[in-house]
Amino acid sequence: MTTINTIRNGNPAAQVTAQVTAKVTGALALCLALGSSFTATANTDEAAMKGNMSDKRCDASKLLRKAMKMNKRQLDTLVGRTYGRGCSTIKAVKQVGGFATTGSNKNLGKQIWDLGVGNDNFDFVYALDSEGKAQPITEDTPGDSVLATNVDPNYLKIFGMTPADVDQRLLNVPLREVSMIVAPWGERGQVLPMDEVPVGSGGLAYPNGPITLDDWMDASGKAVFVCYEDGSSDIQVNVKNLVPHGLYTAWVNKVVDSSGDGVPDRLGGASFGGLPNTLMANDKGRGVYRRHLNFCPQEQEGFRILNFAYHSDGTGFGAMPDLPMGGYPGGTTVHAHLHFPMNVGQRQDQ
Repeated sequence: MTTINTIRNGNPAAQVTAQVTAKVTGALALCLALGSSFTATANTDEAAMKGNMSDKRCDASKLLRKAMKMNKRQLDTLVGRTYGRGCSTIKAVKQVGGFATTGSNKNLGKQIWDLGVGNDNFDFVYALDSEGKAQPITEDTPGDSVLATNVDPNYLKIFGMTPADVDQRLLNVPLREVSMIVAPWGERGQVLPMDEVPVGSGGLAYPNGPITLDDWMDASGKAVFVCYEDGSSDIQVNVKNLVPHGLYTAWVNKVVDSSGDGVPDRLGGASFGGLPNTLMANDKGRGVYRRHLNFCPQEQEGFRILNFAYHSDGTGFGAMPDLPMGGYPGGTTVHAHLHFPMNVGQRQDQ
């Protein structure tokens, strides 16, 4: 095939799975950080999807577009009103700004918020290194550094894994050169830029140059949550300066009480707004994510962060943000990029 440069032999995913099976018994009960989804979230996502499929709910698109342009005083005037036939009375409206991060609850090497559950912040993008090992990003990392793949040892600990358990060919790869599925049997290979392949053969869409730290940190967004008296809500998230044509997925990072003693003790999560939870940025890196929810995000005390993750391989994993035990942990093909605070305290990284 002339359009790809194959970089694998065999099935590294199967090899990694075989290597770590003994280590990860019971790990599915742990968080799958990043968007921190775990298998127990399937029922939650199904319920959210049923809410989205209702033909009887009102169309809130105009309301959400209007709320996006309002200031806080104007937003407060919406409370108590019924916006259109069939709509429930508005109970609360909240507008939140989003910002770029270099990890899940981590930015430029620093923890963003104290979520109160210990191991809750991880790096998911790194600086390309000519010596062969991508370096963690800090405040001192030059803005023109090319972003690359790597894995955070603290994240892998959740699954009883170490960096040695990860296929080393997946590490220190520029984000634009991460392998994609290129064959019917699932083989992956590096897809070349469009101007380097024969006409009609396919290739990376323009723009397709290296992604630098400055490019990455330019991303931002705004979210509006409109909650109703019937307990449901509508949300809209406007984003800009994401990776052009990049595939993103939306997750909620939350803290959960796994022991049942009433005290949150670990990180968990789920897709935000049901499945599919994908957003495709346009050629300028802009996009809109709109969902109807069967709950009010402001009233979910355990909900901490709305997290948009970039999939450098152009592939999503359904109800999972990444596949640690399938050979593709966060940092290899999935990278937390944009955070919207929900129920958190003061930022610690500023």
